Amino acid sequence: MAVGSKLLVISFFVLVMISNSIVLTNAANDSVTTLLNETEELSTTAYTAVVEAKRAGANVSALIDDLNLAGEYLAEAYALNRLGFSEDSADCAYLCQNIVTAVKHQADVLRDEAKTSTENDLIVTVIGSGAGVVVVIAVSSFMWHIFKRNQYRTTASKNLR
Repeated sequence: MAVGSKLLVISFFVLVMISNSIVLTNAANDSVTTLLNETEELSTTAYTAVVEAKRAGANVSALIDDLNLAGEYLAEAYALNRLGFSEDSADCAYLCQNIVTAVKHQADVLRDEAKTSTENDLIVTVIGSGAGVVVVIAVSSFMWHIFKRNQYRTTASKNLR
C-alpha cells in the first residue's frame, strides 16, 4: 500500500471514530436533556404541592428550604450539562428528583393534615357557637323569670298595703 492510501485509510478511521464519538455524545446529551426536563417538571409539581399545602394552612417553611436546595442541584445539573459533564449533570438531576419527590410527598401529607385540622376547628366552632347560643337563651330566660317573679312580688306587696 502506498503512503497516500495508508493516510487515506487512517483518516477514514479517525473520521469514523470522531463521528461515532459525536453521535454518542449527542445521544448522551439528549438523554441528560430529557432527564433535566423531567426533573424540572417534577420540581414544578412539588412546588405546586407546597403552594397547595400553604393555602390549606400548613407550615411549609422546611419544604421551601428543601425546594431551594433542589433548585440549586437542578441549576448545577444544567450548568454541568452545558459544560459537557453529562454524568455529573445526571447525578445532580437525580439528587434533585429525590428531594422534590420527598417534598411533594411531605407537602401532600401536610396539606391533608391542615385540611383535617381546619375541618375539626370548624366543627368545634359550630358546636361551641350553638351551645353558647343555647346557654345565653337559657340564662336570659332564667333571669327573666326571676326578675318577673320579683317584680310581681314587689307589685303585689305594694297593693296589699
